[in-house]
Amino acid sequence: MLDYSVRLNSLLVPIGAVDTTLVHCTRSLIAVNDDDIFPISLVGSCISVRYRERYLVLCTRHQLKGWDLQRIALLTDDGKHTISSGGVRHFNEANETDFHDLTAFDFTEPCLEIESLRERFFLLKEFPPDVPSDQIVGFVAAGYPFEKQNYDLENGRRLGRAALIVTCVLDGSNQPNDPALMRLRSTEPLTFNPNGMSGGPAFVVQMTNGEPHAFFAGIITRAGPEHIYIVGAGFVRQFMDTWLDHLEGCN
Repeated sequence: MLDYSVRLNSLLVPIGAVDTTLVHCTRSLIAVNDDDIFPISLVGSCISVRYRERYLVLCTRHQLKGWDLQRIALLTDDGKHTISSGGVRHFNEANETDFHDLTAFDFTEPCLEIESLRERFFLLKEFPPDVPSDQIVGFVAAGYPFEKQNYDLENGRRLGRAALIVTCVLDGSNQPNDPALMRLRSTEPLTFNPNGMSGGPAFVVQMTNGEPHAFFAGIITRAGPEHIYIVGAGFVRQFMDTWLDHLEGCN
């Protein structure tokens, strides 16, 4: 079975289901409006994770520019209800590195109250170990590009959400100078405008001890027709740990 499966946490995922399984935690991030016709606005993509017994939604700060962060929310899967967070963490006007673009919302309280909300939070307990580049099979990135969403609340009251999946490889050894960033190259040029994919996740499939494993690889910070840039998993982990250590120290 290992010849046709990828290990994800403690599970074996059939190779044909790897991409859809990995991006199940990709969510569409919205803002709640005081408007009867347009009650919500789309603000891009995010990833929902369970980490250190917290339910967190991760995205990028630049996609939230101009929005009241208290209005940022998730939609339930049926699209009928919005769920707001219990707090947010981000850097204040620091731009030396894309690490400072990370933002996290705490959805622990609503997740503990609503069982169905917890189902799409990825259990984040393993991070990719360092391996030679020839042991990296590839990457899977996902998000909700704006042009692919059916947002017609004025005429038909329709909101059709579609997550797009992009397979990628590491774009050689000549990586960005920013140590927080990794540059990926899509296996085929994108046929759509990737605007709106910021905040979505990337996963890596790599050989570890002779066995294919899938790990969370990072968060998309920008994308173009051929390249996707992500803030690496190690920096995302550092960002979350700093916040959660502070919260636990205050309790």
